[in-house]
Amino acid sequence: MKRFLITAILCLLCAGGAYIVTKNIIENSIGNDIALIIKESQADQAFIEKIPIYEDYADAQKEEALRKYLFNEHYAAVKKSGMKPVTSAAEIPAFVEKNLLVPVKADTDSLFYFYGVKEENRFLTPSTLASLDKICVNFNKKLEDLKLPAVKIAVSSALRPDEYQKDLRKNNQNATLISTHSYGMSFDIFYDDYYLVLLQPKLNTIPNEFADKLRRRFGFILGDSLRRQLRTMLFQTLIDMQDSGEIYVTAEKNQHCYHITAIK
Repeated sequence: MKRFLITAILCLLCAGGAYIVTKNIIENSIGNDIALIIKESQADQAFIEKIPIYEDYADAQKEEALRKYLFNEHYAAVKKSGMKPVTSAAEIPAFVEKNLLVPVKADTDSLFYFYGVKEENRFLTPSTLASLDKICVNFNKKLEDLKLPAVKIAVSSALRPDEYQKDLRKNNQNATLISTHSYGMSFDIFYDDYYLVLLQPKLNTIPNEFADKLRRRFGFILGDSLRRQLRTMLFQTLIDMQDSGEIYVTAEKNQHCYHITAIK
């Protein structure tokens, strides 16, 4: 019996070792394919040549445009809408049932993804979700006009019930006790993280266990390496929509994000 157990354990270890070797071979092979896609597309070079880095683009006057509307303006727009704040997570289902809030889903086809947003906080009002979608579309239209591939942007905050905001305040003195996030009418975009969609078709052809790792390794790494160019394009998109009276935008000073409130 003892000999049988030892043999069985050795077989499992061998099988596990073979799986790891096979897994590494597959990942390296796909990794090489993706590296070739990037090289042949010259996507990274195209972004660099066609879009200025943010530090060269955004002078003080431009940056001031995204600090023109601060908390008071955001809060006034929320109050004008008649939307009530969500005081606790337990209230969310009732808001959803009345279609005051809708779940926000970031799937393969979405042009945004969540950056540190817990699933229970992935809700917005219908009009706010429409504004988020429009930002993504307009952002990518600017890229398309330059013949650049699509890019996903990072949503770093959505709904924050009052109880969540109070807990946040305990650990972050910069957080306000009253937040437009509690109304589901505001969200944050993290401007230092992006994902290049160019790689998606290749990643869709392989098992998820490999695709997830490679997506992080290549899609996000390539997006992050171009973040200074992509922030310029995101900035232009937000300015355009703010100027057209669709959103208020505040560039946060202590967080690398844009706080956005839907006003239309």
